[in-house]
Amino acid sequence: MERVIVDLQDMGEKVPPPWYDAKHALEKTIQSAAIEAEVNVGSQSTQRTYTEPFSRNELETYCAGNVTKLERAAERLPAIAERLREIAQSLSGCVAAAYNEGKCDLESLERKLTVPEENVSTLLEQEVSDDQRSQIHREMDKSLQPYRGRMSSGQISQLEKQYLQKRVFEAFEIPRLSLFYLT
Repeated sequence: MERVIVDLQDMGEKVPPPWYDAKHALEKTIQSAAIEAEVNVGSQSTQRTYTEPFSRNELETYCAGNVTKLERAAERLPAIAERLREIAQSLSGCVAAAYNEGKCDLESLERKLTVPEENVSTLLEQEVSDDQRSQIHREMDKSLQPYRGRMSSGQISQLEKQYLQKRVFEAFEIPRLSLFYLT
């Protein structure tokens, strides 16, 4: 509003008095809101309560489901079965360890889930046959073709890595462990 008034004055135009009145009313409203906010700092009505995005039960159910899926995968994949069982066992206590004084440290829990997921990814990539790998690359190339001209080589490389990882997890029916997949 101030800019319009200044522009009109610069052009030599007369500014209608109601515009000045509206500008001053707006300034008073903003000023009184700022004063009220300052007065209410720390009062009960302005303190926000934090609610956790996931309940402990949801997190425990998610991790327990992933443990079960990893154990089933271990039965299907004898070459990496022992390592998958170790990873599944390490997940069992993650949720309980992330809770401190009744609150969950989601960042800590996510870090604890990221390392096993990377380990699983490494194991699975070793198990992918050449035929599977070439099939995934063909699908990936076809899917990414329309976007290659608009993306940098770093972006393409990152996207290819993510696509390969996603397809490998799907091919072996292994769950993603990260909380980002909790739905």
